[in-house]
Amino acid sequence: MRIDAELLLRAGLGVTAVALLWTAVGFLAFAAYTLLVPLTNVAAAAAITGAAILLILAIGLLTYHLRTRTPVTQAQPLPAMANGNLANASIAALAQLAKDHPLLAVGCATMLGIADTMHETQPLRRKTRD
Repeated sequence: MRIDAELLLRAGLGVTAVALLWTAVGFLAFAAYTLLVPLTNVAAAAAITGAAILLILAIGLLTYHLRTRTPVTQAQPLPAMANGNLANASIAALAQLAKDHPLLAVGCATMLGIADTMHETQPLRRKTRD
């Protein structure tokens, strides 16, 4: 398999850009820390600098999320119980969930499996005589 030279160049430029970005963030954080040390003690300066960097990161992530989110679609109504059987209706609802949100379906199935296992393995508690 032959890797294209342009792909390697783009990958190298991407890695370099990320490394320069991390270096710039590190220097900016150190500069903010150095400016805050004369005003506060060392621990407070480090805490303020870390909180500021995390706040900037959170604002950036929130902005990215708000700009790239998909429009909300109307959820499909849950299917009615087929022949009055609750198990069939549950299976149909889980199948619809798996089509619409596969990762959520995996998480729900995992939690249901854990709950079922815990329910089956719990020993029956005996009433104690006082």
